[in-house]
Amino acid sequence: SGRPTGSWEATKMDQLLKGVNAVLELCNVSQTKQCAAVIKDLGGKVSKTLTATVTHLVFDDGKAAALEKAKAKGIKIVTPAWVAECQAKSAKLAEEDFALKTPSKEASVPHVYCEETQLNSLALPELEEEEEEDEE
Repeated sequence: SGRPTGSWEATKMDQLLKGVNAVLELCNVSQTKQCAAVIKDLGGKVSKTLTATVTHLVFDDGKAAALEKAKAKGIKIVTPAWVAECQAKSAKLAEEDFALKTPSKEASVPHVYCEETQLNSLALPELEEEEEEDEE
C-alpha cells in the first residue's frame, strides 16, 4: 500500500526546526556555514550570541566559554550531527540522543577488567620443578 499516514507527513521540511534558535560554536567556518544553512532550510533560526531567545547551542570543539554560558542558561547543547540527522530523517529528533558528551566528575569510569584476576582465574597447572639428575 502507499505511504503510512501519520502526523509526520504533515511536518513540512521547512517547518521541522520551527522554534529552534541556535547558536553555532563549531571548529571551522565551512562546517558552521553548512550547519547554519541546514537549520534555516528546516525552519530554524541562527543567532550569533547566546541571547534570551536562543534554544540550542550546536557545539563541536568550540569555545568553552560558550558552553559554560549555555549550560548556565539551561540551553540544549547538541552536536552538529543532530542538525544533519534531523535533515536526513525529515524529523526533529530527540536532542538527548545527540547531547554533547562532556567529561564530568560524576562520569563513571568504564570498568577495566583486571588482567591479573583474569590470569588467576584460569586453572593453571602447578609447575613442577624438574629435578636435576646428577650424572656421575
